[in-house]
Amino acid sequence: MKLLIENWRKFLTEEQGEYIGTIDDVGRDLYRISKRYGDKGDNYERFQKGTKVIRSRDRSADDDEPYLNSDGNPEHRIYFFGSGDDAKAAMMSDTRELEAIVGDFSDEDKDRGINENLLLVRIPMGQVPKEVEFFTDYELEGTPYDAIYGAYPDGRAWTLAPKATDIQLATDLLNYEEDDYYYEDFV
Repeated sequence: MKLLIENWRKFLTEEQGEYIGTIDDVGRDLYRISKRYGDKGDNYERFQKGTKVIRSRDRSADDDEPYLNSDGNPEHRIYFFGSGDDAKAAMMSDTRELEAIVGDFSDEDKDRGINENLLLVRIPMGQVPKEVEFFTDYELEGTPYDAIYGAYPDGRAWTLAPKATDIQLATDLLNYEEDDYYYEDFV
């Protein structure tokens, strides 16, 4: 019986990830990759106007599985990268890996070009509610990415409203990185 209980706890921990604490325990700004184009139009423009928010989800974007807390109850999560460099590296990964992070790309997204359809969003620590608890992303353990997610202890839905100055187009980031790379090569 004791082994059964230990295995059940291990399963729940794997489903939820390792507990980190609140944003104060995380101790840094967080980053997210978002799609530029969505059902309601250009999300970059909507962020610039202040009409777009990041909403928690109670299901995964890639396989529609429900998110459950350690008690087996549904919870709403928002996933983040622990650094801008990790988020940028993930932006340059293959399409399937990106779809696991941001959800499936439509044919229109693919025709536009995947990098044309991505945004890097910085979330300053001060914008994250103090009650939200953070966990490691168990699906990305063993990868080079420092990925975590946040959820309220009671599992309720939540949103974040990043400032327009905290949103960057992936194409601008990639062009800057390329310019920097070539500059270093020729100096």
